[in-house]
Amino acid sequence: MSSLVRSRTDERGEFLLGGLAGDAHELAVLAEGYPGETLSSAAADGKVTITLRHGVTIRGVVIEAESGDPVPGAQVVLETRPRNEQTTDERGCFEFKGMRPDEERTFGATAVVRASHERYGEAREPLVFPDPGAAQVVEAQLVLDGFGAEGSKAWLSGIVRDARGEPLAGARVWAEVPGFPAAFLRIGFFGARGAEGRTAADGTFTIAAPRCGNLRFDLLASYPGCATSRAGPFAADSGEGAWPFIEIRLGQGASVEGRVTSSRDGAPIAGARVRIWRDTQVPDEATLFTRLLPQAEGEVTYCARDGAFRLRRIEPGAYWVEARAAGHAAKTLGPVEIAAGPGASPEDGSAPADSPVRIDIALEAGASLAGRVVGAGGEPLSGVEVVAFPVAEAYVPPPDSDDEVVQTGALGAAGTVTRGDGAYKIEHLPDAEFHVLARARGFEPASISPVVPGQPLPDIVLLQHGSVIGRVSDAETEAPVAEFSLSFERQGADGEFRTEHRHGRDVRDAGGRFACEGMRAGEWRVRVASKDHVHWRGNVSLAPGGTAELDVVLHAGSRIEGTVALPDGTPVAGAAIHIRLVPRPRPGERTNFDTRTEENGVFVAAGLEGGSYQIEATHPDCYAERAEGSAKVDVSAAGAASVGLVLRPAGRVLGRVHGLGIVRPGEDIWIVRFTPIPVDPDPAASGTELAAASLGAPFECWTDAQGTFQRDSVRPGKYRLELSHKRSVEDPERPGGKWVVAPEDGGPLGEVEIRAGELAFFEGEAP
Repeated sequence: MSSLVRSRTDERGEFLLGGLAGDAHELAVLAEGYPGETLSSAAADGKVTITLRHGVTIRGVVIEAESGDPVPGAQVVLETRPRNEQTTDERGCFEFKGMRPDEERTFGATAVVRASHERYGEAREPLVFPDPGAAQVVEAQLVLDGFGAEGSKAWLSGIVRDARGEPLAGARVWAEVPGFPAAFLRIGFFGARGAEGRTAADGTFTIAAPRCGNLRFDLLASYPGCATSRAGPFAADSGEGAWPFIEIRLGQGASVEGRVTSSRDGAPIAGARVRIWRDTQVPDEATLFTRLLPQAEGEVTYCARDGAFRLRRIEPGAYWVEARAAGHAAKTLGPVEIAAGPGASPEDGSAPADSPVRIDIALEAGASLAGRVVGAGGEPLSGVEVVAFPVAEAYVPPPDSDDEVVQTGALGAAGTVTRGDGAYKIEHLPDAEFHVLARARGFEPASISPVVPGQPLPDIVLLQHGSVIGRVSDAETEAPVAEFSLSFERQGADGEFRTEHRHGRDVRDAGGRFACEGMRAGEWRVRVASKDHVHWRGNVSLAPGGTAELDVVLHAGSRIEGTVALPDGTPVAGAAIHIRLVPRPRPGERTNFDTRTEENGVFVAAGLEGGSYQIEATHPDCYAERAEGSAKVDVSAAGAASVGLVLRPAGRVLGRVHGLGIVRPGEDIWIVRFTPIPVDPDPAASGTELAAASLGAPFECWTDAQGTFQRDSVRPGKYRLELSHKRSVEDPERPGGKWVVAPEDGGPLGEVEIRAGELAFFEGEAP
């Protein structure tokens, strides 16, 4: 059982933690103005000394661009690890103490501070720490643009008025993306961002512009006693300028009334449920949700004893109307145009409707889908869920499809559960074509399609899932391998093997054992990978409900040992080593191996297959000459090879280009190109010195939305910087469009000199 013991240091910095057991403990030290330090294994009966490094203090102020006044209540985020957040005080000030910048960099560490406020745009500033280990204070000033400025691209503003044109205070305003669940927008699912707020006393509102990929959105407003109204649709991005000021008017809307009766005898159906929902164009990106989740609730009412219903304050537009009642098939009509009455305003339907829209619905008893669900041997299966999907509304993919989410979770139009004899009956269905899907835990879903109610149906055969179990051991020692990963590929109906990601896993077991359940019957490829062993590959034929047992023996294989050092022999710790098998083997086989050097600059890559390997070393503080930082080695199936790589001290560059204008994510790319400037050589220089002064290749950096760019591992020397702009344009021959250069936006930026071990700063104006 874990325990937590606390203590404070005295004036000499000493502390005592008593009452601990004799085993090792994790020790954490926290002090104001210093980053925390952790000692992972401290003996309870020992004495330890922990040295705290000075932290960085980051403080600053958030001000308004137009007036220069401080902005209290702004949210300030310091994008470090871990992330830190604060809210500015009444003076617009903030202060982060004891921060730790990027530890992997020995010079030129950076962090980003970002400020935002509901009434302003967003500001972002990169901060630089020349020596991350030294005590220092970094000042920052973040300027927020008010709405109407370029920064307002991330915000929507407008006003809500009533039917008379008077501002409405307290109206609810929100964004809606067709086909995308509102709850997902609120919680940020898939990187989406919702937008919602209330109008102020003067009827105005300001909310964040919603973000849901490139999907268009509507802006809606509602108020008690009024029909919901909307503006839009709006494109995912405002384009070259800010969003327009949006005005939404709320009125009485339209009314819908009618009766629900039985088609058999015309009798009214009391208690029938009537629902209407807007007819919207759902983009392809959101069709998964429409297939998997129930349709939007819309407006709902229930019929009186005479079968009559009435819905008030309906936003004008095209709607689907559905009626449901026990003992009858559901019926859907639409799309039906629902407009405000003749007394309403033609723009917004603000006046009460004089003539409600009349919709009468006659429900039929409907027909049934009946059949059986059986196992592979024809035995009846009870308790199986059977769901019917209208062909016009959903498509149930075959079992070999990757669309397992819909197969296992979609609700369908109606459903039931099989009895003890495997029989099922789904009643009161309309006269239409259906897909019928059967699913149960431990079985592969199966379907029949298309079928029509009232016709005899063939049996639905469910195949029981199988399992793959086994043990992994070392070939030389015969000891179990305690840590390894599993991956699986299944053969489809077309004969191709495809990865089944849901079955892949990392295993930690002292006995080297694994068990994978819930696997489809068929042909499988299995791969077992361990850090210090050659990957194992094998094939498995899995029968329905069967179990395949594997005895996997891993071999040590080949190994490559090496060192990475500076030209003077100083070891380079933490260098990334990329090892690539050449030529590339067939798809699916292991081709890349990555590791890092230790403190002494040594690296070891084990578990390699015999062959030729290309090895490359990189480090943020260094660059490599082609002949020094990489090498090609050949190793036999169980042999070893050694290599020595050399890296040279490099510099870094951090810059910002002002005046880029609008940067639309996914549509605009601003690129800074670095071209080395030749240096006149010394006539007396030797050939070696001339080679050392050789130029590197040009390279490019992309800027972010604020025009900031950064590059590590830059060869020392002078560079000429040029700016170019690429835009995404539609191309009928290329789905998703293509990138084209906008030559009028490019041009020279200036020059910068990079020195080894230093961070160079650059600021320039867009041409």
